Amino acid sequence: MSYLLGIDIGTSRLKTILVSEDGKIITESSVEYPIDRPHPKWAEQDPQNWWQAVKDTLAEVLLKSKINPKEIKCIGLSGQMLGAVII
Repeated sequence: MSYLLGIDIGTSRLKTILVSEDGKIITESSVEYPIDRPHPKWAEQDPQNWWQAVKDTLAEVLLKSKINPKEIKCIGLSGQMLGAVII
């Protein structure tokens, strides 16, 4: 069987979902991360928190589903629409 993986980098949490090709949700996981507010009207996040959340949720989804990662045929990503990531 083949699976699809979705990863959503939200403003306060990262969500990962594993879906079968016929649209059945196999399992999902999410991790919250902090928002720093160093000044009034400012909001900042450490991108390392996003990356750690990806690794944590992916590990949990694979552990709970017990699928072979080679069966994942597609990865979809979504992220904060209005967030700027300055590099």
